[in-house]
Amino acid sequence: MPKLKSNLSTGDKFGKLPVKVSQSEFSIYIRPHLRFPTKGLKPKLSYYKIFNYILHVLHTGIQWDELKLNKNDKLHWSIIYKWHLRWSKNGSYENLFLGSVDKLTRNGVKSNGLLLGRMFLGRWLSIMKNCNAHFSASAILLIL
Repeated sequence: MPKLKSNLSTGDKFGKLPVKVSQSEFSIYIRPHLRFPTKGLKPKLSYYKIFNYILHVLHTGIQWDELKLNKNDKLHWSIIYKWHLRWSKNGSYENLFLGSVDKLTRNGVKSNGLLLGRMFLGRWLSIMKNCNAHFSASAILLIL
């Protein structure tokens, strides 16, 4: 399995939070944890692009209606917001967080780090369910 590329500097213990994921990173680490509808039309934009637009809004803290989409992505901002709302309500973000904690466990992270992660989970879930963009950015980006 390829190692996740991050923008962490070698001299800084905490580094910077990623604000965008590559298509391969999305396919390997994120897509397996997201839930998708089984019926109906697929979106005109790839899930990878939708997820990166969501990350952008959550990272910057802008209002959803201020989201500037690429001209080639002929969509309205509300489509991106609806995917964020869907994933926050159907447990996808929770699955993503729990998947990251599971990956840390398998990679041998010390138990006190996992305890902190589990304590953080309750707060993170309440934030995601309330769609508080500023704080939920940190929650999603921490798992990357």
